[in-house]
Amino acid sequence: MPEPFQVVYFVHVSDRDAAERAVHDWLSERRVRWNKEFFEVPLALAVEALDAAAHYFPVLIGSKRKLMALPQAFDTTEVRCSGCGTRNQVKHLGVAVKVRCRSCGGVL
Repeated sequence: MPEPFQVVYFVHVSDRDAAERAVHDWLSERRVRWNKEFFEVPLALAVEALDAAAHYFPVLIGSKRKLMALPQAFDTTEVRCSGCGTRNQVKHLGVAVKVRCRSCGGVL
């Protein structure tokens, strides 16, 4: 490991190899070293890439009549900004982070 790290978010996918390749492709310009699997990206961008992988490679459960995607481990909550009133969709993560309003930039 080049540096210590924490797992703060993950998704369930049906094809982990294809999902990993896709995330690596999406984040390729942010790779720390060309031959390593580590990236220097804002947390929000990493979460977006993982969510996209979960969307493209869902784990399907149930029977043919009631087939559905396995729910992800981290929920999203709507938080209203006290400054401007904008409703923001905020992901629950494995660590505490400061979240800013998408409209005014105030801390939620």
